[in-house]
Amino acid sequence: MDALAMEGDVVTLDSNRCIGCGLCVSVCPTGALRLELREGAPLPPRDRESLNAAMMSSLGRSGGKG
Repeated sequence: MDALAMEGDVVTLDSNRCIGCGLCVSVCPTGALRLELREGAPLPPRDRESLNAAMMSSLGRSGGKG
C-alpha cells in the first residue's frame, strides 16, 4: 500500500494509506514493526477476499474481475 517510506535513516508511516493488513510487520527483517489497534479504528480484514477488496478500495480501483 506504500504506507511506509524511508526519509533518510527514519521510516515514516502514511496512516491514510495503511489498511492494517500487517504485511509490513510480517516481512520486517529486524522485527521492529508492530501493529497497534487505535481506539475507534476499524479492525483490519482477516480473510484474503476482504483484504483484496480493502487494497483495491484504497488504490481507488474496482476489485471485480473483468
